Amino acid sequence: MRFSSAFAVLAVVLGTGVLVGQTAASPALAGKAQTDYTLDDGIGGVALYPGAGYRSFVEAKFLVSSLHDLESHVSQLPRGTTLHWLPHAWDKFGNDPFLFASGQYEQFRRFCSDRGIQILIERTYGAHVNADGSYARTVLALTDKGKTPLEFRSLKVHLAFHAGGTKDYILRMLYDPETRLSYWEGWDLYPGYSPNEESILAEQELWGMVIYVTSDQMAIFKPLLGADLRIDVGTERQDSLSLVQASAIHALERKTATPFRRFVTFWKQLPPDFFKQCMTDVYMPHIQSVERQTNRWQVAFAAQNGNIAILSLDDSYNLISTKVTLDPNSDSVGGCKR
Repeated sequence: MRFSSAFAVLAVVLGTGVLVGQTAASPALAGKAQTDYTLDDGIGGVALYPGAGYRSFVEAKFLVSSLHDLESHVSQLPRGTTLHWLPHAWDKFGNDPFLFASGQYEQFRRFCSDRGIQILIERTYGAHVNADGSYARTVLALTDKGKTPLEFRSLKVHLAFHAGGTKDYILRMLYDPETRLSYWEGWDLYPGYSPNEESILAEQELWGMVIYVTSDQMAIFKPLLGADLRIDVGTERQDSLSLVQASAIHALERKTATPFRRFVTFWKQLPPDFFKQCMTDVYMPHIQSVERQTNRWQVAFAAQNGNIAILSLDDSYNLISTKVTLDPNSDSVGGCKR
């Protein structure tokens, strides 16, 4: 949980917005083969599911782990199928969508074409919200066994405090149906708020974090400016996202939120040119990976120039050691080769 009196977002995103909602099959079409499928890469991974509408929650059975896995699923679809795709990642020149690795789109396009399957690419990132003004989507989290889908929801809430007075907040929540673990943050309502604007800002925040779910906690890793990392941990269990929302509102009304938050700073462990930037560097420093080992966390922090810092943290998220790997192409002596 997190109660905050300030709102801040680092807006460095290539594309934002996800269509929300599930499309139910018409009774008249129940006997026909499904010929519309959605390819969804806006969840921190890739999913393929029936229907032309983007889903607010994507079940684990629809996730695909690689190009080979995706082609295996697509090969079972009937000729004449249309794949609807709103790509969230593009190659560095912005010409082709990015799948699991650069250059895979052309191979996948030919694979589909040979089987009479059409790929319908959409390029309009229009953020869509629900009728009640809430924004919901799927977020993939890491676990010890792979990835698992989480439910995410953000919405405006109006609170009446027991001590008197009222206030408006933005409530953002994460929920894991498997472990029933949850996490939430409450933000002051910011100037210029609108449901569409909030969906975009929430997307930006989600794209910058890595979530890891264990049997007893939901750990959220967020890179900050420079050599700094923030870890938030949720341990509360509920039977549904709606109950998470009710519990969060109850805590906000009483101002009883007791979050666990840890800041990790590792400037002193880095060489002077670790963050050296070229004019061609368009990406910000980010978390490349998070791994959990016995009583340890390994967090790979990547600079925009390809340099990597592997942070070793204990179970309480204290920094134990830092291992730095410099990319030869970062050329710390002079000039930029990349």
